[in-house]
Amino acid sequence: MVFYCLDDGVHYMDNNNNEEEVKLTACILASIKFDNKMQGGLRTRNIFKQNTQDQPLLTVITVVFNGDIHLEETIQSILNQTYKNIEYIVVDGGSSDGTLEIIQKYDSFIDYWVSESDCGIYDAMNKGASLSNGNWINFMNAGDLFCDNSTVDSVFLYKNGSSGVLYGDTIFSYGNFKKKIKSKELKEFFKGMPFIHQSAFIRSDLQRQRPFKTSMKIAADFDLFYEMYLNGVHFTRCDLCVSVATLGGLSDNKRIDSVLERWGVVNSHGANLRNFFYFSNCLIIEMFKFLLKVLLPNILIMKIQKSR
Repeated sequence: MVFYCLDDGVHYMDNNNNEEEVKLTACILASIKFDNKMQGGLRTRNIFKQNTQDQPLLTVITVVFNGDIHLEETIQSILNQTYKNIEYIVVDGGSSDGTLEIIQKYDSFIDYWVSESDCGIYDAMNKGASLSNGNWINFMNAGDLFCDNSTVDSVFLYKNGSSGVLYGDTIFSYGNFKKKIKSKELKEFFKGMPFIHQSAFIRSDLQRQRPFKTSMKIAADFDLFYEMYLNGVHFTRCDLCVSVATLGGLSDNKRIDSVLERWGVVNSHGANLRNFFYFSNCLIIEMFKFLLKVLLPNILIMKIQKSR
């Protein structure tokens, strides 16, 4: 067995390739070796926001690691919302770039922030959810934005007594151009996320009952929402754009791995031929796309993306 360290935390190698043991050991070592926790925000000065009958408290959580290029734009998008009862939490994974300086710049506007090593994005998202006081939770990670300053107000217009998840459409930013993608029908949930998590508001009690599985690398958000759907949680579709998402996340960069993890999630609730044929086809398509990206010039790939 060999232990080694990189900038993003402690890593552990085991000749037996016991993945669960590897991740657990890495998390324990990270908490011991990199115990350099920093925190701040309004809550450290005993200033807390409350739920009200007219305006339920929404906790917006931003998870970031070495994201100083886009973080400030995300923070401003949240602070500029016309909906005033927002609790804003930032969870930083112990960044080594200028991320911490940006967070501290907005210390008087962020309700709570923490900077310390963690065990990956889903561990950080679970941490943020456990720190929230809101009735509702939204994850707006570094580089992502609300579509406009009145988005939260507009989303809550769709809320009713049975809503467990409020979700809407997304604008994907490809760098040189943007494209609006409408959320999909829930009846085809098994095929993948009908929306992205940035474009969803989740009732906080449901989020806490079902934390993200940190053993998963890419599709823990799909696993969470798919389980909610199968268990009868009511999803309310909002006919509006909720978020602008910058492409380049894990599921975008590792599309083949994403298909395999989603396939595993769906099969965990019952394997069948429908799943086999659908996900096998997805794998073939993603492999073909990968080859195109390798072989075709970038300008041609961009034209294909725009035409979809």
